Amino acid sequence: MSPAEIRRGLGIGEHAPFFGSAGRLVPVKGLGYFLKAARALLKALPEARPLIIGDGPLRSDLERRAWGLGIAHAVQFSGFRTDVFNVLNALDVFVMPSIHEGLPMALLGASALGKPIVASAVGRIPEHAPVLGKPVLAMRNTTERPEAVEAGNARLVGISTETIASAVQQLLDDVEVYEKMSRARNPLGDGHASEQIFWHILEMLGGEKSSP
Repeated sequence: MSPAEIRRGLGIGEHAPFFGSAGRLVPVKGLGYFLKAARALLKALPEARPLIIGDGPLRSDLERRAWGLGIAHAVQFSGFRTDVFNVLNALDVFVMPSIHEGLPMALLGASALGKPIVASAVGRIPEHAPVLGKPVLAMRNTTERPEAVEAGNARLVGISTETIASAVQQLLDDVEVYEKMSRARNPLGDGHASEQIFWHILEMLGGEKSSP
């Protein structure tokens, strides 16, 4: 399905800013932080639509939190989907707010699809984020790998909900900023690492090597 078809199926307008996260709904995925950032973003961009893709034991709790934050009218919980990469392809920005992580397939898939990424600096994400070849907003205040920040590929956005939401809003609003970050020379790789890793894993899992 095309991004336009995915949006229509979810009842999301063609031009509405659309951001989301994907994964099992468990504590380590940090989706409570996603909802708090979504609330801040919705104050600035009321037409924006957040999406959580996946299912798990925390779904009911996260839905209650969305109601408590006053954003249940805007947030969608898609549940488990077999076409997750098609859904990722419809997003404007992919968010990975995990508290603990290895190297998530959803992150690699979003990068291979050309999505700007907001990711927490946990597990192997800091190691691989600079060579994903897309604008990366790292949720931390310092980094041991400053090369991508200095080159303009990545930006440190701290850990406060407000600053993270503001940085996401800028990527959604300002095409020039996004293009500038995308065009910056990557000092840590050719920008195709995520694509290569993604397709290699998909092939090992028996998937077809074609565009999602």
